[in-house]
Parts: sequence; structure tokens; C-alpha cells
Amino acid sequence: MAAAVGMLALTALSATLEVVIESAVGVFLAHKSILDIKSTRALTNIGYYVTLPSMNLYRLASGVSLEMMKTVWIVSVYSIIFIFMANTIARIIFIRRFWGSRIPSAIEQTMYIFAVTFSNSVSIPVVFVGALCSSSSTLFPNSEAALSKAVAFISIYSITNAVTFWTYGLSTMKKMAAITQSSELSSPETPTEIVVQTVVTTPSTPPPTPSWTQHAKEKLQVAKTDIISGIKSLFTPPMIALGLGITIACIGPVKTFLVTSPPPIISAIMNAAKLFSGSTFALTMMILGSNLYATFTKQKSSDRQTIRVGLAKFVHFIPDRFIQHNDPIALIVCVTLKLIVMPLIGIGVVVGSVHLGLLPRHDSVLLLVLLVEASAPTAINLNNIANLAGGVGQDQSSEILLFIYSCAPISLSIFSTVYLHLLVLLVEKSM
Repeated sequence: MAAAVGMLALTALSATLEVVIESAVGVFLAHKSILDIKSTRALTNIGYYVTLPSMNLYRLASGVSLEMMKTVWIVSVYSIIFIFMANTIARIIFIRRFWGSRIPSAIEQTMYIFAVTFSNSVSIPVVFVGALCSSSSTLFPNSEAALSKAVAFISIYSITNAVTFWTYGLSTMKKMAAITQSSELSSPETPTEIVVQTVVTTPSTPPPTPSWTQHAKEKLQVAKTDIISGIKSLFTPPMIALGLGITIACIGPVKTFLVTSPPPIISAIMNAAKLFSGSTFALTMMILGSNLYATFTKQKSSDRQTIRVGLAKFVHFIPDRFIQHNDPIALIVCVTLKLIVMPLIGIGVVVGSVHLGLLPRHDSVLLLVLLVEASAPTAINLNNIANLAGGVGQDQSSEILLFIYSCAPISLSIFSTVYLHLLVLLVEKSM
């Protein structure tokens, strides 16, 4: 067992080291002034309009089929359950009136909620499920077949996660960016002239209270605006590509013509999509590295600055030095929720579903995928939607991702070991 734990720890370190290396390239380019705010936003747009849609199109068109959708739809159901539970718990924990001045803005609150809600549902789960399938010959006699099946489950699971992220997540960020921009325009930093006037007050009648019909019209107008915004978010480039990928995958002749056995000219389309999709992760990591550099070289906001002396300065060195734009306590709670609480909830949901007969006890691959998805760290694209929203929440999201991915190897190694023991117990009871 010690060897298995050591191998899982190395797998966790390897997956995280890849993030560190590619992010370090972005840090280096930003340090050399090759990547600045303008060029980082340009790279974000390239990812949003080119590489990410290419990845969605190619991965789903080539890795999913209609038969698969019919048999593994249950994975999408649990994806919705995990997203809803994570979002609800995060909203309860990070209510601003409970935190007071520790979470001064709705932007910071939203970043904590999104960090808990959205997970890295593809790259990290594939790495860990692959390592776990090869580490237990009892649970997975044919590790290659198990991994192939797991990748199919992960592909289906990620659809719901992507839809939620690029609709609810992106539209919320853009709405907050619009509010922030309007508030900045309405409150200039320094007035150019101060005019003293004598104002004669006259008695005035209070404004009339709006009738219930006017109130209802205002509510309907807000609901109409939200519905229109939600519909528009369904036609973003990642969502369009995702829909095309699923459509191609579910129509046999079309999939054969475009993916399985394409003619020479047509094959160039999917080859180009495959080429661009392969650069998605590296591009995202470079953007994250550039944003991290910009975040840690930016002066700490005045409401976060605290003068410390003596022992307090030593004790608070790490929070004061590396946590510039988040509250340290809130950040610790966010990391704990994502890497400890959500995996424990995932275990409860999966084990409870098995005992209720909602999940097959003998399908160790399906159970493993759901458990690993529940313990995956935050989606790295969280930083991208901050960039797409004009940089709103970029500083907070960069710090959150840094600390979550620094702690993820430890949590993933521990929970992966727990999952192996748990699956052995569940499978033994089915025999």
C-alpha cells in the first residue's frame, strides 16, 4: 500500500508540475515585458475564439457517440448534482453580511463561489483516473480498457460543467464588469472644482410609492433582461463548438465523414481542430502565469494593508507577502471547501447512491470517475473568464488558483488512496 500511496503522490506532483512549468513560462514572458495586459487579453481572446472551441469540437466529436450518450447519461446527472451542491454551499459560506469587511466586494465573493463551484473536469481527472486504473489489478484487470471507458465518462461529465461555466459563469462576470465600469464612471476619483452654493430648501412632497403593477413591470423587465442574457450566452464560441461536437458525435454518417474516415480535403478540418485544441492547456497556463506576475507585482490595495511589528510580522509573513488581494481567512476556507469538504460530500453522494441502487455497485470505473471529479481542483479557465470580463476578479482568481493548485497534490493523493479502499469494499459486497 505504501508503494501505491507513493505512486499516487508522484502522479499528483507530476500533474501539478506541468501546471507550474507552463505557468512559469508566462511569468518569465511577463517579467521580460513580452506579455503585458494588452497582449494577455489578446491571448485570452485567441483561446476563447480558437483553441477552446477547437478542443470542444474535436474532443466531443471524436470521443463521444450516440450509444455512449444513451448509456452514460447518468454521469451528466451527477455533474449537475455536484455543481448545484458546490454552488449552494459556497453561497451559504460566503454570504457577505457574515464576513463584513473581510469580503468587501461582490467581485471577491463571486470568485470564492466560482472557485468552489467549477472544477477542472478533464485534464486532472484523466491523469488521476489513469494512474488509479493502472495501480489496482484487482479492481481494473484490463487497465487500458478501464481507462478508455473512464475517458468516455469524463467526456460526458465535462459537458454539463462546460455548459454551466460558459453560460452562468461568463454572463455573471460580464454583468459584474458592466456594474463596475458604470460605478467607476459615475464616481470620479478627484473633483476638478469645488463649488459652494447656497441652497434654499422648500418643502417637498415625498415621491409616490410605486403601485404593484409598476413593481411587477420592473420585475418582469429584469427577468426579461436575464433571459435574453442567458440565451445570448448559449451562442458563445465554446458553446457553439460544444454543440457541434455533440451533434457530429451523435449522427453516425456525419461522424464517419468528418472524423472516422474523412476524405483528404475534409480531414484537414479535424486535423486543424486537433492541432489548435492541443495548445489550449499550454495557452491557458501561460495566461495564468502572466496574470500571476501582474497580481504579485501590483501594490496591495489600501484596505488590505496592515502594519505589523515584532512576532506578528513573522507570523503573518506568508499571508502578507503572498496574499495581496484576498482575505487570508476567506482564502483558506475556499481552499478547504474545494479540496476537502467537496471530496467528502462526493464520497457521501456516491456511497449513498450505491446503497440506494441509483449507481451500479459493480461498475468500479464509473464510481471512480465520479469520486475523482468530486475532488478535482478549480477550473483554470476561471482566470480566463476574468480576463474576458475586462480583468474584473483577475487578481483574486490568480491567487485562489495558485493556492488551490499548490495544495491539490496533497489532497488528491490522500483521497485517491481512500477511493481505492472504498471501491474494494463496494465491489466485494457486490460479489
